[in-house]
Amino acid sequence: MAPAMMSSPASSPPPLDPDSAPLSPEPRILKSRLVAGETLYGLFLLCSSPTLAEITGLAGYNYVVVDMEHGSGGIVEALPCLRALAATRTPAILRLPKLSAAWAKKALDLGPQGLMFPMIESPDAAETSLLLSALAKKFAIFSLSSPRP
Repeated sequence: MAPAMMSSPASSPPPLDPDSAPLSPEPRILKSRLVAGETLYGLFLLCSSPTLAEITGLAGYNYVVVDMEHGSGGIVEALPCLRALAATRTPAILRLPKLSAAWAKKALDLGPQGLMFPMIESPDAAETSLLLSALAKKFAIFSLSSPRP
């Protein structure tokens, strides 16, 4: 091995501190900041690249919306993006492609900190989104794919 490639004990990384390790962001933090009237800055992620998701998380945004309505990815591509954002402790909101219970359930299985419902253009659509939000809060069950414990 070349001398430049050798590692010495002094250059070893420090042991991992569990208190400073990247963890999934606490969902209530985003909500409490919004309720407090704090101005938050976010970004819409239209591509399904976990690398770009990680970069946006590291850029310091308060949240990132992973857009499945206008973006190029679907539910399968959203999971790696949510995991990349969780690694940076950036809250992720998942924008659904359609207002439906089926999409809401699939999205909740991925463990985002929030859902954004598309095309709320009528009182019926608003009522449906409120119902899905209430059901999500009460009955959310996370699968093995979820980044949450």
